Amino acid sequence: MTILMGDLNAKIGSDNSGYEEVMGRQGLGKMNENGEMLADFCAFNNMIIGGSVFSHRRMHKATWVSPDHRTENQIDHICIGRKFTRSMQDVRVQRGAHAVSDHHLVLARTKMKLKKSEVKRSTRTEYNVDFLKDRVTTETFRLTVRNKYEALQDLLDEGNMDIDTQWQQIKEMWTSTCSEVLGRKKYQQKDWISTDTLDKVQVRKEKKELLNRPPPQNPPDITPAEEVLQINCERPSKAEIEKAVHHMKRGKASGPDKIPAEAIKAGIETSTEILHDLFGKIWEQEEIPTEWKEGYLVKLPKKGDMQDCKNYRVIMLLSVPGKVLNRVILDRLKTGVDAKLRDHQAGFRKDRSCTDQIATLRIIVEQSMEWDSSLYINCVDYEKAFDSLDRDTLWKLLQHYGIPDKLISLIRNSYEDMACRVIHAGQLTDSFIVKTGVRQGCLLSPFLFLLAIDWIMKKTT
Repeated sequence: MTILMGDLNAKIGSDNSGYEEVMGRQGLGKMNENGEMLADFCAFNNMIIGGSVFSHRRMHKATWVSPDHRTENQIDHICIGRKFTRSMQDVRVQRGAHAVSDHHLVLARTKMKLKKSEVKRSTRTEYNVDFLKDRVTTETFRLTVRNKYEALQDLLDEGNMDIDTQWQQIKEMWTSTCSEVLGRKKYQQKDWISTDTLDKVQVRKEKKELLNRPPPQNPPDITPAEEVLQINCERPSKAEIEKAVHHMKRGKASGPDKIPAEAIKAGIETSTEILHDLFGKIWEQEEIPTEWKEGYLVKLPKKGDMQDCKNYRVIMLLSVPGKVLNRVILDRLKTGVDAKLRDHQAGFRKDRSCTDQIATLRIIVEQSMEWDSSLYINCVDYEKAFDSLDRDTLWKLLQHYGIPDKLISLIRNSYEDMACRVIHAGQLTDSFIVKTGVRQGCLLSPFLFLLAIDWIMKKTT
């Protein structure tokens, strides 16, 4: 709806000859030059002059009175789009309003019935991966992927594609097969305007502020290791990729590329061959596909007031093929770095758990209670731990622990221009850049955070 109103110094008069579609015959005085310009403007923009339509006493039409009260004019107007003519029920002057002005208040009464506006929204797409439990469907899916990959092989062999183009071709191969063989889950459309819609705007704002913390004012002095660890830096082998694919869990939500783990595990031999070629190019160019750098944030309630953003834990839905690459890198890092970590650290380490530490602490507590002795336990809870890590400091820590530059470059590139979108009430917010922290839901994140904690404990104990 378009509404024009103001002090226009336009007298329109009661003669509407030539302007029948723009004004009525209830105006005051005679049309002046400004009045003619207003009428022409309204005609051009399909509007009507409301004060000329409704019949009122003269005192309820005159919007301006001279100081000597001898001259009255109707020079303030409210105009409305012609489409909404029936919505305007009255326009009149309201005398007695206290305002420091020689103009009177002009009121318009409207009655509108708003139509529901259908807008295009970003929603998540999920496929019916349960169909892959059927052997026939799984075999059909595997053969379809194999045939499409063989058709794509000629383009890949030319070697003139960049990383993003090659990934988009591979992504289209998998997603089109999912759409053809599995089909998509159906969701009931919800109203576009609701409290949840308004909440989604607020959630996006809060997450953006939380995930973009300023860097430390006094960054720590971290020296690189004198000797680089003997970690394999060759391109991933098919055996490593196949092992990583086997580690992918079923029943997990897919990332922005919409490729579920079930689609990759449906034909492991073909998937391994596809990813081996893609990972080789990534390894050579040290460049991660742009789409792998975007994540969908899902908020999970912890405790307290659910209206407060701080009372949610957040995980990030990432590309499943990207997770396969991260699994390969993680397996290599763990083998080389494990010997340099403190023995006290049990979490996020191979063949270890915190069970022994918990049992030891429990025995200490029981002994203290039995002997009625004082016991002091210092518990440290890092607020938004994964989100608070400074990345520049993190890259220095990787060098400090002797991780080869090749692997550091790959990890670092995966965080360059990293973007997020928040899932709220089934809808996606606009994308925003994240400049701090490690990704919740990334396989490498616990290991990267572990290095930071290990370094802190070595410095403070």
